[in-house]
Amino acid sequence: MPKVLSSQHGHYFRSSPYYVQPRSSASAEGVVVDMNMLGDGLYHCVYAVPIRVGPGNQEFVMQVDTGSSDIWIASTNCRSRPSCESFNGPKYDSTTARFTNATFDVSYHRGRVKGSVVIDSVELAGYSFEAQALVSATDIENEVLDTGSGFSGLIGLALQSNSVIAQQLRSNVEGATLTSHLFGPATSNFTPPARRFISLMLERPYHPAVASKLGLGAHPNLPYSLDPATLLYSDIIMSNPGPLFWRIPLTRITIDIGGNESSLTLKETSAQGITSIWPVAVFDSGGTDMITTRQIANAFYGAWGIGPGQYGVYYVPCDLTMNVTLTLGSGDGINVPIHPLDLSNPIPTEPGSGTCVGSIQATDNVIPQGDIILGASFLRNIYTVLSYESNTPRLGIIPFTNPEVARNEFETVRIKHSHIGTGLSPSQSSNQDQNTQAPATSPKGGPLSSTGLKVLLGIIGALAVIGVGLWIGLYLLRKRWKTEGWDKAAAKEENNLEMFSDHGPKKDKTLKSQLEVHGVAPEEAFSAFGGNSH
Repeated sequence: MPKVLSSQHGHYFRSSPYYVQPRSSASAEGVVVDMNMLGDGLYHCVYAVPIRVGPGNQEFVMQVDTGSSDIWIASTNCRSRPSCESFNGPKYDSTTARFTNATFDVSYHRGRVKGSVVIDSVELAGYSFEAQALVSATDIENEVLDTGSGFSGLIGLALQSNSVIAQQLRSNVEGATLTSHLFGPATSNFTPPARRFISLMLERPYHPAVASKLGLGAHPNLPYSLDPATLLYSDIIMSNPGPLFWRIPLTRITIDIGGNESSLTLKETSAQGITSIWPVAVFDSGGTDMITTRQIANAFYGAWGIGPGQYGVYYVPCDLTMNVTLTLGSGDGINVPIHPLDLSNPIPTEPGSGTCVGSIQATDNVIPQGDIILGASFLRNIYTVLSYESNTPRLGIIPFTNPEVARNEFETVRIKHSHIGTGLSPSQSSNQDQNTQAPATSPKGGPLSSTGLKVLLGIIGALAVIGVGLWIGLYLLRKRWKTEGWDKAAAKEENNLEMFSDHGPKKDKTLKSQLEVHGVAPEEAFSAFGGNSH
């Protein structure tokens, strides 16, 4: 059972490192919840929160995913290899839940989740929903549930119209998403947040400045003395039968090389069913990197004279400082500088090689939702607000990254091989007093010693031994790019397209397609890197 502390400390799960901040009792004032970053944060990264499910208050750690809309939890009946068999964390016992006649069988571009749709009680950060539709997942493919401390399932924070559960139940009432319940009407037993928004702040590995937070109708204390009043908003791109994803136009990519700025020429969207004069960007916390079209990726890396390498993967020198700003949204747009550390990652299997993998990679297939998927490597640079406080859902953004500070931090890490915040080498920093702010953290947020860092890197290297290409594929494996669910909406939209504009509804259609890993069929790509796609 959960342990409840005094209001001075908030409350938390006794068996979990997560806790709710003191001011976050579930009420009209809203809640701020600590998220935990699971995995290494570079090659595999999950931002997770705890929930309770059912009358027995079963406790689960769940990934927070802004790219999908539904909840699923690995069931006690799941025997999938390796996703469930290798997972020693808690699994969902649905024996007390109310079963519906609906089933959930969604194929992602890589991976699949199957199970029964049930109705059960769910509590998130003190907000209790007595009749929440969710999936008791009995068959899970290509989900690495044992990442870091382990997570048991997923909470989708995309829009209600994108819910596969609601489509299967043929009801937005019984099939209401967690967000729809959260901002639903007040009852004698439930008080929703007065402010209708969800916010995210994602930490960067080994970077002490930003902590991972999930806000439900409340803002966390922002770093760098930033003020939520400075949020800049953009209406999301709409579709029929309703808004599906948190997506806005990408109007400019600015690259600064040696003080000389240039902007890429961006063409109209190539996404299925959207007519837009700009590429479309989708905010998706369910993956780590940024995936875009081959055209955009070639133009981007071409600014440094870099082209795709073997299997279409883009590699860059690890000491290459990439100064990049994305301009997003309607009107004048919102300028978001990206930290150079978020634009490339060292290769675990080739330590000291000086070659890194670019964080922006390409697929040669059409991306159904848009033209670029902005994963955690982008979202770490902003405070993100998913707002329902106007007639049209809006994305709110406060950029975090100061380009000059970011360049200095990049030099500290990649050139001087030191830690941010100390100016010391890893061996020096490991000998400091325990009260000194640790530049590196474990998945649970505690200090990570030099020895622990070496062990972690060794584990990462072992996991990545099947090759860089498999890592690139891993991001694609984890993307919730639904094919089934979208097709039903697409049938309603196919002949009802409108030009993209800053006002009024926009129509969307989706495309069911077979994903390739950077131009190589999945089985061929995994085989080429010595891996097994199953």
